[in-house]
Amino acid sequence: MPSLPFEIVGPLDAANSQLLRQFARALAQHPWGGSALEVLAIGDVPVLLRELMPPARYQQWASERARRYAVTGAISFTDARGRSAAVIPSLNDGAMTLHFAGHEMIEAAIEARHQAEGHVWADGTHTGVAHVLWTEYVVERTRETLFRELEMPDSPLAHGDLAADAAGVEAALPDLIDEAVRTSSAPPWLFQRWFEMARLYAMSCGRADAGSLAEAAELEAFRKCRIIVECGNAWNEFDEALRDVYDRPSDAATTHDALLKQDGWQPLFDGLGDVWDPRYEAAGGA
Repeated sequence: MPSLPFEIVGPLDAANSQLLRQFARALAQHPWGGSALEVLAIGDVPVLLRELMPPARYQQWASERARRYAVTGAISFTDARGRSAAVIPSLNDGAMTLHFAGHEMIEAAIEARHQAEGHVWADGTHTGVAHVLWTEYVVERTRETLFRELEMPDSPLAHGDLAADAAGVEAALPDLIDEAVRTSSAPPWLFQRWFEMARLYAMSCGRADAGSLAEAAELEAFRKCRIIVECGNAWNEFDEALRDVYDRPSDAATTHDALLKQDGWQPLFDGLGDVWDPRYEAAGGA
């Protein structure tokens, strides 16, 4: 039996190993794919990251982890030995293990392209945000497409809960607005939560565009939420920009970043203002 094109560290049964082999072969031929990953570690994610990441990179990750709203489920990176590595959690659910592994294999393939181009992620900027959003869409659309072609098992990770997330932001707005009126500034939490919601949306949209009816239904429910309706056409523009990037796999990452920043993220950022500004002014903010 042919081996996987990367090293496995941690538990993975024979059946799931075979499915990953099939996925790896298909990914190598996909326009957004490749065979970049060198080691896949399965286990306790923070422990493995501390062991495998360069110390400075681990400290950066740990610091970001303390500030972020979202939790790291899995991650790909260059390890301390210079290898393309990914860490995913050890789970009893084989379908979720495959989902995490497939996602990170594609992340590694895209990152290899960016390294070859000399692309530098503009962290902390709107360009950096745009980069994260389009890559999440491309990864999940590619993964879902290949999983369906190979008849690989579905997992709970392939079904978002966007409407509930939007409802959570909606419910938090009154307190956030009260705080903003008192301090004369918008709470940073609001912008981070908006970005995280857009990131989850990009992944759900990718899965829906790959044929997931469950995700298509979730997106429809999301679009009916009050704060989403108040954004006008912003989410439609976001959709179109994500699809435009996906249809141009041979373009450079800087081109994709600029396209998504201008045509996708900027409308969403402005849409947040369309939600926030009238309510803030109505509460006495200036």
